[in-house]
Amino acid sequence: MHKKIQFVFYFLLTVGFLSAQSFKVSATDSLPLPAGTEGYFPQFLPAGHQVFFTTVNFQGISSIDLRTGEILSHTNLPGAGYHFRVTDRELIFRSSVYLNNIRYFQLHLTDLESGRDQQLIDAVRTLDAPSRFGREILISRDKKLKTVHSSGFAEAAETDLVIRISNQMLELEGNNLRRTLQPLGPGNYIWPSLSPDGQKILFTLAGRGTFICDLSGKILAELGRINAPVWSPDGQWVAGMDDYDDGNRYTASEIILIRADGQQRTVLTATAQRIEMHPAWDESMQRIVFATDNGRLFILRLSYE
Repeated sequence: MHKKIQFVFYFLLTVGFLSAQSFKVSATDSLPLPAGTEGYFPQFLPAGHQVFFTTVNFQGISSIDLRTGEILSHTNLPGAGYHFRVTDRELIFRSSVYLNNIRYFQLHLTDLESGRDQQLIDAVRTLDAPSRFGREILISRDKKLKTVHSSGFAEAAETDLVIRISNQMLELEGNNLRRTLQPLGPGNYIWPSLSPDGQKILFTLAGRGTFICDLSGKILAELGRINAPVWSPDGQWVAGMDDYDDGNRYTASEIILIRADGQQRTVLTATAQRIEMHPAWDESMQRIVFATDNGRLFILRLSYE
């Protein structure tokens, strides 16, 4: 009983901590990449002690151990870094291969402990990048939604969903559902993702801003200008970048947070000397990793008020 009371107290304390009204950055840590190594599109290992990253053109995937600084190269395959997914045990990614000047795709799974790589799908013309839904990694295969594991594929649960872009529109897919959405009418829809509870869709409409809608396309919140948006693990916040360019290169970008109801906006970085891009949360919501336009990696340590 005593342990149960302690657990309930800790849970309530954690919920209160993460539901606080505002954030501030308590520290900014630069990750020590070796000379000549650049990192882009970073992700935390769910366990939190590694950051995975790719190159500016998605060639290969590497990681840095936050405890030791050790750098590991997991693959050097072209296209592997585009929307790769990582669990505590496995790295799952799609790569590109050219046969007779025609591009094909392959699906790979790498065991992070042994380093063993499995090629799960070989040289197909059409293959979506893997998606995450809760703890599952999903892919559409043979017109069915499948979970991806080291043992191969299994049929996804009826409640599992993925959201993707199809012909510049949102396409929602489950094993008993396929729905195309244009919540704001015709346009170029980008950066879609499902909320952690699977009940909302975060997306950007080019030239209009970023929005949240329900699974039927009803707009629930307008977040304004925030690019490359990503949900917080509790679904209450969205992190992203406020970036600007001159048509050829980025001229400025800051990492920002917006509450999922659109009512609060917080700038986490205000550094004219750095161009910060593509944030990703850790599961504790106490850190955000991001890359700069010149391939440096940083971690923001967050405190809550």
